[in-house]
Amino acid sequence: MGFPVELATIVTLFVESVCWGINLVSFFICMGTLLLSDGHLKPLPTVNYISLVAALLMFSIATFDIAVVVSRNIEWFVDANTKTMPSGSGVSNWWSVAEISNFIAQTFIGDAILIYRCFVIWSRRWLVIVFPVITWLAGAACGISGLIIGSTTFYAMNRGPMKPFLTSLIVLSAVTNFTSSSLIVFCIWSVHRHSARYYHRSVPGRDPLARAIRITIESGGLYTISMLILLVTYSTGHNSQIIVARAIVQIIGITFNLIIGRNARRKDTFMTPSSRRGTLTSTPGQMSIKTHVLVSRDEPKRSSGGGSGSSTLSEAEKRTNCG
Repeated sequence: MGFPVELATIVTLFVESVCWGINLVSFFICMGTLLLSDGHLKPLPTVNYISLVAALLMFSIATFDIAVVVSRNIEWFVDANTKTMPSGSGVSNWWSVAEISNFIAQTFIGDAILIYRCFVIWSRRWLVIVFPVITWLAGAACGISGLIIGSTTFYAMNRGPMKPFLTSLIVLSAVTNFTSSSLIVFCIWSVHRHSARYYHRSVPGRDPLARAIRITIESGGLYTISMLILLVTYSTGHNSQIIVARAIVQIIGITFNLIIGRNARRKDTFMTPSSRRGTLTSTPGQMSIKTHVLVSRDEPKRSSGGGSGSSTLSEAEKRTNCG
């Protein structure tokens, strides 16, 4: 529908190749942020292993996905022994099963790391992430169910009993992303609103909290809009769904890498050399406090001449001087 599936397959190879190149660059930026500090390797206890493992897994899945697309194009358009053409392909073909598996795994990891980020930002409150976790698990169940049906029977991706499961996966993944991103933005915005009156920004126009909100909205919006486009194309059976689905596999990794890289770069550029010098020279020094305490059990005797009282006060003061 729309345009031939052969054309969609060729365009998919081009689009995913471009997206994979962007993903590759953002991946190295992410690795440098996670593993390096001032040009040197970070100490092992300071490495964020959750983000490191997530980045490696998502990039591996994205690389395997484009390898599957290249292999599929070679079989269809180069290999003379291949009898199955794109118009007769179904989900039971090995490349279709691999592509659906990559899509499910990538959305599963991407949504999981987003929920974890929301959990950390909300001070590890389990009640906050109950709904995103439910939609995340439901989406994973729908994706696995659709994969099992597709790998054991011969159906086109947008027809047959697997369509409701894949449609549910797309909707639930979009809901999970939108909900988690909204919770993150709301939490940061609340902190920013309450703390704005108490701090002074040394560099005008560079607010780290406002930038964090903007980065979260951009990444969450890109992912959610991509999922909505996939939902429309998949529901209508348009062949452009092939292009969008493969691009999303790369987009998930790109958004994750850029969030880490942009936040780290912001930490480095937020403090200018002058502000660093000001921070170093404005370190509070030691303060010395001298206290004189007068302790007397009996009231000093007063004399008309004042000699006796003066000597009593001076002796008591000498005994109780804390300075």
